[in-house]
Amino acid sequence: MSAMLIKWDEYNWAGGERAHRKVIQTKTATFSMQELLYSNPNPKVDVHPEQQVVLLLEGTSDFYVDDVCYKMEAGDMLVIPPNARHWQKITSPGGIKNFLIFSPPNDYTAATKKDET
Repeated sequence: MSAMLIKWDEYNWAGGERAHRKVIQTKTATFSMQELLYSNPNPKVDVHPEQQVVLLLEGTSDFYVDDVCYKMEAGDMLVIPPNARHWQKITSPGGIKNFLIFSPPNDYTAATKKDET
């Protein structure tokens, strides 16, 4: 396997009114840059077999993993074990930006790079 330089500016934002994301999938991991503008009033509890790493780049949030609340601020990183129940509540008024890594890769969304082959 060789090195992979990722230029996030070459990837399109995908999503809706509340959330935007850029996603890259490789054979070993899924990477996602996300902007979440506000919390879903009825957050969905997520569970998946992949380990998930969350690096909060901007804003603040309460991230719940197996009913334990982790109060996160910009610069914090949270490692979520496989099959853990988790969900997030955004606590900063301007929303958040975070970077996610799933390993092994997951299928939660399609890659968003321009002209991907």
